Amino acid sequence: MRGFAVATVVLAVFVPEGNIQNAYAGEVPFVEHAIPSSGAGGFRSIFPADMDGDGDIDIVAAGFDPSVSWFENDGSSPPNFNERSIATVSALAWSLFVVDLNEDGYLDVVAGFRNPGLVVWYESDGGSPPTFQSHSVSMNEAFSVFAIDVNGDDAIDILSSGQNSPGTFWYQSSGGVAPTFQERVMFEFSEGRSVIGVDVDSDEDVDVIVGGSSVLLALYENDGSAIPMFSQVSVSNTVIFVDTVSAADLDGDGDQDIISGAQLGNTLAWQDNDGQFPSTFTERVISTSGAISAVFPADVDNDGDTDLLTACESICADGAESFSWYENDGLNPPAFAQRVVASGSFLRGCVRSRDIADKDGNWQGVPDPWRGMLIPAT
Repeated sequence: MRGFAVATVVLAVFVPEGNIQNAYAGEVPFVEHAIPSSGAGGFRSIFPADMDGDGDIDIVAAGFDPSVSWFENDGSSPPNFNERSIATVSALAWSLFVVDLNEDGYLDVVAGFRNPGLVVWYESDGGSPPTFQSHSVSMNEAFSVFAIDVNGDDAIDILSSGQNSPGTFWYQSSGGVAPTFQERVMFEFSEGRSVIGVDVDSDEDVDVIVGGSSVLLALYENDGSAIPMFSQVSVSNTVIFVDTVSAADLDGDGDQDIISGAQLGNTLAWQDNDGQFPSTFTERVISTSGAISAVFPADVDNDGDTDLLTACESICADGAESFSWYENDGLNPPAFAQRVVASGSFLRGCVRSRDIADKDGNWQGVPDPWRGMLIPAT
């Protein structure tokens, strides 16, 4: 990680402004709203979710400070946010996922750490505001965590992968309000930087997609057994040093395509799923103009197809680190046009989307992009 000087640390929400139904292609306007933080190190991961159950979207954030926090939305338009602590930690929180892990009706937080490696979940007590109890899952390094029911037993399991970890793991939940987790090595995949679970081949079980610096981009197909076995399916050997993966139906054909952002090679690409069993893929490159550190699918312009939100961690096409969306033209296969939302120094790799600004009468159901950023000292 590069050294830098920091004057102020903020989160920022970019809110679409105006009537989206009348917006021309590429002309979705955004207004940036900064959210001050007490930290000094910036954010590596963010996750928008309604943490206190009051009907508006809060933000969970963690990164280069010794803390995991959530920012409480006051429900106004635009909203104000009050920072609240989830936990003080001694490791670097690299990844977050929000889910009701113990099925008690309250959203919990799963966090992956490095230096030292940890996988932890923070249990919400459902209070107003909630407080959180820490539960250790594993001592494995976790660049990326994801929560989903891997084995179809209706309990939420945890996936993790780490750059210095001996493999990619799934932690099988016992279920119930006080779950325990059994560590299972999914495959010996070192240097994993991003992991997600999704049914890629439409066989009603959860497959696993991993991106990293050693095996590049890999799909592991679930065989559907009670303790599933996973077989590797060839996806791409050309996308180098994959830092982020996601999945969405980009071409509107009803199956899940695979999206990846790579630092080396500066590649944003998607793998076009043919929808067969087993799936085969056609690689389609969107951009080679910057090191993509985060990608998130969302219909930004509300035209019925899936666009892509990205964070670019090194010099991109616009001449600076940038936060952009790539507009899907709706064709099959689609082409994508970059629309820069914001650019500047020290933009860090975290972007997600959620509608938090729908109380102003505009943009109902339209996702608002989020980014974590550092404002450099002058």
